[in-house]
Amino acid sequence: MESPEMENTSVLSVQCNAVVCPTQFKSQRFYDSLRQICPELNTSVSSNIKSASLPDLRNVIVTDSKESGMLHVDDVMHAAESQHHHQLDILQNILHPEDPINVQFTSGTTGNPKCVTLSHRNIVNNAYFIGLRMGYNWRAEVRVCVPVPMYHCFGSVLGGMCMAVHGITLIYPSTTYDLQENLKAIQKEKCTVIFGTPTMYIDLLNQENIKDSNLSSLETGIMGGSLCHPEIIRRVINYMKLFLSPKYELAYGTTENSPLTFLGFPLDRLEVKTDSVGYIMDHTEATVVEPSSGQLLPLGQPGELLIRGYCVMQGYWDEPERTQESISEDGWYKTGDIASLNQNGYCRIKGRIKDMIDRGGEKIFPAEVEQFLYRHPKVKDV
Repeated sequence: MESPEMENTSVLSVQCNAVVCPTQFKSQRFYDSLRQICPELNTSVSSNIKSASLPDLRNVIVTDSKESGMLHVDDVMHAAESQHHHQLDILQNILHPEDPINVQFTSGTTGNPKCVTLSHRNIVNNAYFIGLRMGYNWRAEVRVCVPVPMYHCFGSVLGGMCMAVHGITLIYPSTTYDLQENLKAIQKEKCTVIFGTPTMYIDLLNQENIKDSNLSSLETGIMGGSLCHPEIIRRVINYMKLFLSPKYELAYGTTENSPLTFLGFPLDRLEVKTDSVGYIMDHTEATVVEPSSGQLLPLGQPGELLIRGYCVMQGYWDEPERTQESISEDGWYKTGDIASLNQNGYCRIKGRIKDMIDRGGEKIFPAEVEQFLYRHPKVKDV
């Protein structure tokens, strides 16, 4: 949320009863924005806001200071009484797995924010299968360095939900992304797992002091959030020797899929289907079709990747038409990504449909051009 107007829209869209935020994050001044769109904060009792512009809002909880009309997170944590625990017990008994638990704002590559509605079933299952794939159930100790933001599914589901489901330890190096703090945290906290986007790994590879850092505690990690170019993977494994084992996970997914669809290779009971070939993987199906006609494509041939199953969102909050455009009547979510599947179930992402260039009938994917340029030893990033 980068402006008062955006924040107002977000709170109104999902009828938020409470907002939790710092007074400021980087250049975004949440404290000032909230007062601008909700002037009643100046005179309201902190636990009972009554705002004309935000009629559903009752509480604003700040994490870093005490402000008039707002609660501090420490006050909230210490305010629980036996009656509140009783209320939680009652609530737990009436919750249903299909109830919404998270409305995740995402813009992807399209710019305009979309309110992705995810259920308990979506994110609890996703965290469960991610943990099994990562070996959280058999590793002696799991200490994850989490430099990715909590307001994305990468941080909230792969981080927060995995912690709740598998009992792992999460290490947050800094309030905002800071590579040097990441390196310090890995060494000081003896992290065994690291999360990151390709850009974060590129930053890591380009650090002059990386070779002087002791990263021997790292055993594995996840790379995801954008296209993972093979050359970056080779540099991470072969040149920087970041992991004791050369195997770590490449993640593919979307917020609409809560978020992971593929993690490395489909072995967790998800059905990957193209033509007559099927694979079982966590009760989800994937297929590749010709984008304009919707016709199934043979193995190895690139087309639009479609996903169906437990991980697919309930829809875009209060936007039935937009939901209908993205999810077919029989439950297939249209990712907008060009991909191919092979006979072993591997999925190769080639790029976005909207990014594809048609030059005299030849299909050109910018991601393939990027990958070619990455091969040059003097090219740091593309």
